[in-house]
Amino acid sequence: MAYKITDSCVACGTCIDECPVEAISAGDIYVIDPDKCIDCGTCVQVCPHQAVQSTGSDFYMLKRFQYNIAVPDPALYGQFHHLDDINIVLNGLLSIGFDDVFESAAAAELLADCLDHRTGGGTLKPEISPACPAVVRLICIRFPDLLGHIAPVITPLELAAVLARRRAAESTGLSPEEIGVFTIVPCTSQVTAAASPEGLKRQVVDGAFAIKDIYLALLDPMRQLDLDS
Repeated sequence: MAYKITDSCVACGTCIDECPVEAISAGDIYVIDPDKCIDCGTCVQVCPHQAVQSTGSDFYMLKRFQYNIAVPDPALYGQFHHLDDINIVLNGLLSIGFDDVFESAAAAELLADCLDHRTGGGTLKPEISPACPAVVRLICIRFPDLLGHIAPVITPLELAAVLARRRAAESTGLSPEEIGVFTIVPCTSQVTAAASPEGLKRQVVDGAFAIKDIYLALLDPMRQLDLDS
């Protein structure tokens, strides 16, 4: 579960009314049931007091590894108005503590090509993409009869993390355990998916940052890089 209810909660009931899966209950304090929550983020969006917060990774986690890689979702670039060169964003990520950046768009193309060239059956039609963790979790909890419709592939961010770690191990000589791979994602469902991926025996991502948190950290470095260019 990617959320927590803070002391700012005034028990107004907005989140309970809007939660699509009835995962929030009232009492002395409001509580989110992790067995019902699908990490859709509705409670964060509707809370008038900003009392529901996402629980993404902290930058101190980068210190656990010898080499850190950022894997940004393409949505990150869209947060900056009048962005003429995405290299300013990529270099900004290097300025705030990452050693390398691996763009997830390349992994998305590989997965699309794989799906286009599959032979044989195995997945029921219509096929459901596993790219949205909230949809996958909703199916697991509420609609298990649809599990056979989910395409048997990992998400683009997960594949990008695997490829990024492999490339870094080959170029640096470090062991995979010494390399940290962190995704930068637009929604908190993907923050949770980084720690508890559906369908994988172990996680392939060491942490995830919400775009809104990375955006603030990038502003000053990007401004300086723009001035120097």
